[in-house]
Amino acid sequence: MVKLKNTADLMTPLLDIYKNEPVALVGCHSRQIEREKCEYDIIVIGEKNLPKTIRVGGKYFEIVYMDEKELLNSNDPEVSLSLSSMMILRDTTFSLSTAYSYHRTMVEQNKKKAAERRLALSLKCIARSEEAVEHGKNVDAGFWMAYSGYNLAFAWILLKGGIPSPSHLIEQTKRVAKTSASRFEVLARSLALSKANKQTCLDRLQALNILMDTLENSQSSIESNIEDFSLIREKSSYLIENMMPVECFSFLGLKISEYVLSLSSALKHDDENLPVKLLSEDTKLLGKRVVESFSFSQPEDQLKRCTEDMKVQILKLARMV
Repeated sequence: MVKLKNTADLMTPLLDIYKNEPVALVGCHSRQIEREKCEYDIIVIGEKNLPKTIRVGGKYFEIVYMDEKELLNSNDPEVSLSLSSMMILRDTTFSLSTAYSYHRTMVEQNKKKAAERRLALSLKCIARSEEAVEHGKNVDAGFWMAYSGYNLAFAWILLKGGIPSPSHLIEQTKRVAKTSASRFEVLARSLALSKANKQTCLDRLQALNILMDTLENSQSSIESNIEDFSLIREKSSYLIENMMPVECFSFLGLKISEYVLSLSSALKHDDENLPVKLLSEDTKLLGKRVVESFSFSQPEDQLKRCTEDMKVQILKLARMV
């Protein structure tokens, strides 16, 4: 079992906050792929509460609370995969050790289940993109195309034995693309990565801030897990300063996609009936300038070509499940 060592100075303040609860580290730090500005993803076992972000010693900690039943019986294969690579910080009840052993036995099965779900969602988004093109709504079509691409990337990484990490997604897909450069090229087009530069990253960052504020001020924000924007800003600044604008552009695009869908849910659109014209000016969901700053729009001919290429890649990955 993997346990964290030689991190007393960093983790002691956190463990002082949670004196009696079992605590574990998950995410990119537990898999040792972290960058300098990556947060520490922490699981605390005990009374169920909403996730929260705290800052200790200049480092961000994303705290997720789980009870023991959820720890052993998660219905989400991606959560199970995360738990299978956790580093245990404190295990007063041996619940984490038990969960670790169980989730390790489920890794291969859960990678296939998670990939299958991601591919199904990717295909659904392609259908919505096609419908948006038919209505002449290229911004919406580009949004659904991008979200399809993100789900394809997640499935691809999972099927190659990895666990996707949002701010490492391009690095991870490049690593698995060594034997399938054509798939990465299609993925890059779906995410409009050719638009990535410092300015488009800054535009996306500002637009994301407005989007998160809009969600936070909505009547249903209490049901939404809204992250600390300062953490997203620091991670984005780090990527830009270290000459990784494509990774930054992808990371912010994924966050925007997730929060657009969260806002739509807050407005009582269920998953099966999400409007195809989610970002169009006539829906009044967000201002025109904000939507333009998302950089999802693509020319109709490019969207149509990418749609057919994405279908091919989804089918090829589906054969690996």
